Formats: sequence, C-alpha cells, structure tokens
Amino acid sequence: MVADIERSIPSASVGAYGPVGYVDIQADDANDDSDLVELMGRNGFVLDSVDPASPIPTSIVDVQTAVIEHRLPQNVDGGTITNGAYRTAPYNTIAHDFIGGFAVAGGTITIPNGSYYCNWSHIVRSIGNCVCRIFDVTNGVEIFRGQNEQTVGNQGTIKGWGSFTVNEGVGSADIEIQVLSSSNQTNNGWGNGANRPGEDEVYGQIFFQKVA
Repeated sequence: MVADIERSIPSASVGAYGPVGYVDIQADDANDDSDLVELMGRNGFVLDSVDPASPIPTSIVDVQTAVIEHRLPQNVDGGTITNGAYRTAPYNTIAHDFIGGFAVAGGTITIPNGSYYCNWSHIVRSIGNCVCRIFDVTNGVEIFRGQNEQTVGNQGTIKGWGSFTVNEGVGSADIEIQVLSSSNQTNNGWGNGANRPGEDEVYGQIFFQKVA
C-alpha cells in the first residue's frame, strides 16, 4: 500500500532550488550548519554552498534520489490530452536513479518499497481548468492531489509535492501522475516543442528522494 504519511518535509531539507540532501563535511568538528554541503542536481550533485574556510571534501555521502522525465526529440510535441477522465502524464525516461529499482513504461512508474519525498511538474497546454494527482495504480487509490491549473488558451504547469510510503509484499508499486482536464488538446496538450537546436524537449520531471 502506498500511504500519504506527510504533506511536508522539514524546512532544513529544502534549499533555494528545491529538495536537497545535506552532509556535514566535518571540517572543524563543530558539526554546525556552516559545514553543510548542499546537494542536488538532475545529473548528479552540485555543490551549492560550502563554508569558505572548509576544504572541499574528497568524498560525499550518497543522497538517494531519482528523477523521471517526459523527454522527446527536438521539436516533437508532448502529445494529446482528452477530457472526461484522468489521463496519465507520459513520463518515459529515467534521467538518473541513485536509489535503484525504478522503472518507467507508458507513463507508469515502478517504485521500490521505501518512504519518499516527491516533487513533480509537467507542462500542459490549452486544456481548460484541470486538476492533477499522484495515483497508486497497484491499489487503485489516490495518494494525494497536486495544484489546480487554469490553461484556457495558454500553457501552464501541473505540479505537486508530498511524502508517501511504499510497502508492498512484492517489493514495489506502480504509480502515475494524472491530470483531469475540461478541454481536449490535440498533439501538444502535454506541451509544445521549444525547437532549440540540438536539444531534446523535456516536458515534465518528477524528483524522488528516499528518506527511509
């Protein structure tokens, strides 16, 4: 069962750019906040702030994160959204998996047992008034809702965040990010291609941090 255990995480775990992990580099044995190294990044760790008096650490403890994306080739639109029922956001790519055991197919994400903080976003275009949610496909229940969005005649973003636990006898569960819209949008309902030369289109990202 996937359980919504907490809708927020401690403020000490959220940096200027979103969820992060912290390690103490033990520069002066004071174990104070000045020694903390902020870690985050889609393709690895970025040292966001380090005490200037402290040496750069030679090793950093692993922060267990995974990022799933909806990624398509340059200038390929994100896809069609139709109203009338919840539609699955078509995430299709594992950008990184420092947790292990994640998989994605047809927008369905397989996530191993554990407790997680999750933060998601996805572009939507001209689909009217909409609501999004994270959904436990394995057990057929909503985990929690994200924010509402009004996208009449323009492009917006569905997004949400919270914490939950996966505890299945088979060791994993399937989840989806879903949207319920009031209008149809053909071809680019899930985003309109930016067409930047040499760059893929990234229409959505989901960040997972394993906390237990």
